Amino acid sequence: MSFAPYDVELGGNERDMYPGWIKGLNRDIQTVNWEGYRALDAFEHSDPAILTRASRRSACPDLGIYPKNTPEDWLDYDPSSEADGDAGVSSTMESGLSGLMDDERITDVPIRSRVAWGWAELLVKVKLEKASPLHKGQLSGCANDVFNGQHRLFFFMIAVVNDCACLVRFDRSGVAMTPSFNYLEEPDVIGNFLFRLSRLDRGGRGYDGTVEAASPEEERLFRDLHEQYHPRSAVATGLRDAATTGWRVYKVAVDAPFSTDRTPVRRSSPLARHELLIGKPASVNRGSLVGRGTRGFVAYDLTSQQVVFLKDSWRPDSEDIRSEFENYMLITESKEMAESKKTYGELHIPTVLGGGDVKHNDVIQRTRIPTQFYHPFIHFRLIIKEVCRRLEDCKNSFQLLSALAYAYSAHMMIWESCKLLHRDVSAGNILIYNPRDEDDPNSDNVVGLLADWDLAKTEEEIADGGATQRTRSGTWPFMSARLQRFPEKPHELADDIESFYHVLNWCALLYLPHTTALDLDHLAHFISRMYDYATTDDPQLGSHEKLEYMEDGMTFVTMRETRPGVPHPLKHVLQELASLFKDHYYHVPNPLEHSSFALNLETVSQDDSPPPVPAWAKALGLNHIQPKTLQTPANLPANTELRDPLKSPLRDHKRVLACLWPPVQSKIGWPLTDRVNRERPIVLATVTASKRESGSSQLQLSDSVGSNKRNRTGPSPSERTSAAPILPR
Repeated sequence: MSFAPYDVELGGNERDMYPGWIKGLNRDIQTVNWEGYRALDAFEHSDPAILTRASRRSACPDLGIYPKNTPEDWLDYDPSSEADGDAGVSSTMESGLSGLMDDERITDVPIRSRVAWGWAELLVKVKLEKASPLHKGQLSGCANDVFNGQHRLFFFMIAVVNDCACLVRFDRSGVAMTPSFNYLEEPDVIGNFLFRLSRLDRGGRGYDGTVEAASPEEERLFRDLHEQYHPRSAVATGLRDAATTGWRVYKVAVDAPFSTDRTPVRRSSPLARHELLIGKPASVNRGSLVGRGTRGFVAYDLTSQQVVFLKDSWRPDSEDIRSEFENYMLITESKEMAESKKTYGELHIPTVLGGGDVKHNDVIQRTRIPTQFYHPFIHFRLIIKEVCRRLEDCKNSFQLLSALAYAYSAHMMIWESCKLLHRDVSAGNILIYNPRDEDDPNSDNVVGLLADWDLAKTEEEIADGGATQRTRSGTWPFMSARLQRFPEKPHELADDIESFYHVLNWCALLYLPHTTALDLDHLAHFISRMYDYATTDDPQLGSHEKLEYMEDGMTFVTMRETRPGVPHPLKHVLQELASLFKDHYYHVPNPLEHSSFALNLETVSQDDSPPPVPAWAKALGLNHIQPKTLQTPANLPANTELRDPLKSPLRDHKRVLACLWPPVQSKIGWPLTDRVNRERPIVLATVTASKRESGSSQLQLSDSVGSNKRNRTGPSPSERTSAAPILPR
């Protein structure tokens, strides 16, 4: 099989390269007889299905190969839809067509099209200048959008720099690439790649074999399901969002242990297959391609005929790291937890109905790209009983504090009974649950569920030492100030407790009325300084200012009065908490505070030549005032309390819980609606991934793309690439 050379314009700009590439790809597609697919130019035309009011445009790859059997007008570029400020999706997109998996209707599509992450088979990223490196974020960002929009184990891309290209493969472990080649001189490389790709089944092209398109009947059922519930309930809201136009409806098969009575699943629960309908994810990982890639779906379980929540993620493939399922089993089956419930009552965590590692044809789904810095990953799913709202969706300060207090009580019960630390307390991991959601969805009588126990470890495991991954666990904005400033410090109970405090501050800053709530630029700068700042060190260090606030007992938020002369009820809570954390930071010294870090400078013991006294000092009588003596441990006032770690208020949960719970026992004095609704969003550089990593922001491809070298010297650590790409055979 022979392939014609590519005719690409290299004397202009990058856009001038597109027609030659489109023509060459479509010619190769025709040569290999890949029916039903076509190359398209999607540059600058966003996928309207993922647009939000906060982000009007999504990232756009340059070119892509898409199937022709897509819903009418889904891929057509309509400039008017891009200007539709609030619609979010094009009115021309037809729903109810995601079941078209065969060739029942092959429709032609224009050469110029929009990005469609849910349909992309292959993407092409083009750069003209060899001196201009391809950004790692551009390549991995495009791949991450494909993973978020489809159900894939891996994905292919072609990276092009001028007359050179390389083939790239992504999975949740990173990226692997071939050596670069001159596609003008060697057109058979791309042609043979497309030939092999076209002969593979869906699994061979990277699709998850446990997921298939829903039938037309199943799709209609799913899209209309929200009408069976109270329109303002969390279930109805989640189902409506899941059925958003432009998102395909899929059926997911889950083979795992399942509860038979809607109580928490046990290790002894029987194995069963449940089939779930899902649509648009309720949450996705917009951060790094590498890692857990967690997505959440409001789903309909066809087997149990119940609406549930499906968590889809990738867990580290290591015998030393328990899965989230195992952590839930540790909690649920603990004898001490049974006794704790007798004392404290209900445990406020999600109810896991089933789940575990994902298998297809009895083979566990794993990442295949080798890496020296991370464990490989295993595909993992949990089915959860409760459909909740995010903590950030709280309608007032009372709901916020109530949910936080309930989630905090769950942390206390699990610590006291299992000695298990969550290690990732964050705004995204505390959920608002209304037990009477269907009858009274507007009720303030909500509870908080502490979710996402995938990073949890026991006290003994932490004490045994040794990080199981290269980077520290936790969501960066909510990590304790000490963990951020002293990376070698082991994770302790106090760090988890402090994370609850930062969650409360962070949500209050963003959504409640305080003294800087209306100055958006100042507010965004303050939040970024306190919660998003990281040095360029390796490992990265957090904000020193955040540490000073904790040490000095300064409140991060100053709430406005509810009425003239009437303080906001949350103000006192924040002041009490700040005082408690100040006491903790006083009694428990920072890890590096010991004598070896003193400067030990020589000081003057006798002044033989005092400076002349100026006239203004004599006039003010300053020359008769003796300088104050510096306070040292030897001359501290007798009533100053000596530091004693045993006096820390964070040795257990009780002191903080005494601040959180009493104010929400009654709604008297709390505002009904004090949530601040802003017309324009606060633009933050918030890190939502579970890990912050240092490294280059550019993917240097000098030995693979942009040169004609056939031999690679090996990837740099920051690239997380492999010299042994896994390509279709």
